[in-house]
Amino acid sequence: MDFNTLFLSFVVGKSAVFLSILIYVCIKKKKFIFSLSLENILLLSENFDVPENDQCTTTITCKEEVINISEKIIDFCSEHGIDKRRSYYTGLAIEEMSIIII
Repeated sequence: MDFNTLFLSFVVGKSAVFLSILIYVCIKKKKFIFSLSLENILLLSENFDVPENDQCTTTITCKEEVINISEKIIDFCSEHGIDKRRSYYTGLAIEEMSIIII
């Protein structure tokens, strides 16, 4: 078996998996899906959502904002009943990931 055949087998295999997922989702939803958005493919219930007061969203544009965001995460966790240790480590993890990404 040469390299082209091996590469073709991967393409055919991945296409078959994608097609299988699409068919499964169409069967479960009992309709054909025209848009392949993540919301359609995940098969989430219609009332699946998180209340606004339980969300913590932010945008970080520079490294100087990372410390403030870390403190915001720690405060958010504490306000939602998460113990001090886990709140601290969550803020620390967010801080470390943010610094690496930016």
